[in-house]
Amino acid sequence: MDKRQRAVAFLHEDFPFGGGERVTLNLAPYFAAQGYGIYIFALRLHPELWPAGTEKILQAYALPDTRRINSRQNVVYLAQALKESGIGIFVSISSSFRSFDILRKASPGCRFIFALHFQPFCEIQFKEERLLRNRKKASGLAKWILIDFLKYRILRRHHTRWHKIYRQLYRQTDAYVVLCKGYKEEIIRTLHLKSPTRLYAIGNSTELPPQPNLKKEKQVLFAGRMSHADKRIDRLIRIWAKTEKAVPDWRLILAGDGPERPRLEQQARGLGLKRASFAGYQQDLAPLYEQSAVVCLTSSFEGWPLCLTEGQAHGVIPMAFDCSEGIKAICGGGGCGLLVEPFDEDAYAEALIALLRDAPRRKALQLKALQKAQDYSIERIGAQWMDLFKHLNP
Repeated sequence: MDKRQRAVAFLHEDFPFGGGERVTLNLAPYFAAQGYGIYIFALRLHPELWPAGTEKILQAYALPDTRRINSRQNVVYLAQALKESGIGIFVSISSSFRSFDILRKASPGCRFIFALHFQPFCEIQFKEERLLRNRKKASGLAKWILIDFLKYRILRRHHTRWHKIYRQLYRQTDAYVVLCKGYKEEIIRTLHLKSPTRLYAIGNSTELPPQPNLKKEKQVLFAGRMSHADKRIDRLIRIWAKTEKAVPDWRLILAGDGPERPRLEQQARGLGLKRASFAGYQQDLAPLYEQSAVVCLTSSFEGWPLCLTEGQAHGVIPMAFDCSEGIKAICGGGGCGLLVEPFDEDAYAEALIALLRDAPRRKALQLKALQKAQDYSIERIGAQWMDLFKHLNP
């Protein structure tokens, strides 16, 4: 393998904000240990958030245009960087970047990978959730118009646009990586791919603590971005309003920040919650995982929620609506966590209350979660990436 093939670059938007960025930071030391040089290109860099020692194993560069990752200025910059640096593998995390053909002409020896860190076609679901929220605020004729647009116009155009983008990304890249086999099958089925030879399934890695604390406090955790269309934390607050009355010795911690936080805090106050608290953004979630017995999600859609896999690694039981193939894979179809029929809040509350009252069941699920977490070890996930690199550059 020549020098060019021993360097890998990752393209991000905000680095290291977000789950995909955390995964890159987890993979970078593994790749470096295999002899790869690591490059990061991003719209915006935040080196103050990098883990200690990260600067020693990667070279990071901010793109000149901080507004649009796919701008002509950025594409020209990346093409020149690839040509000069001799990078052999280029991994894009952004679905907004769709200029691989230009980069390939500038650096024909490079291999290009798109890594989808979300649920396939979640952009369509995101738009639908936003339209539904606006529809609830409307009344009379305005509501009828929104219903009409929702069913026949806006979503139809959005559906067509994103299917075209997914096909374009598949066509332009040497490898298209999704997070689990279920997503691979979904893309094959939806895009009618007859010979999906460039489609691969590789889950996200998670750092495994050497000695997780298994003596948990009576604490339930939410950890993540506080946004509405995807996370729907308002459901969890309503669920907790029923739960805390039934299990008065348990508490809920909501860790994270985002545009929905003021509304959620107002909702919690309106429901008179006594044992639910907002912890804000936490750069290091390990202490909360170490304390918590259950980590809950009530999302409408999810790709591969790291809070569930990180929780499992710390012996925390994951619980979520069965809304995606990624969540189903993490929870082992329900054997390594709790899955609830979407989006039955009463059933969720009943299942959560039953779990919090049943210590032997929690212990059994905790052990299964810990065992499942081994699937996310850097050694296993890193080896799958190495196999892909070798396949692209034999």
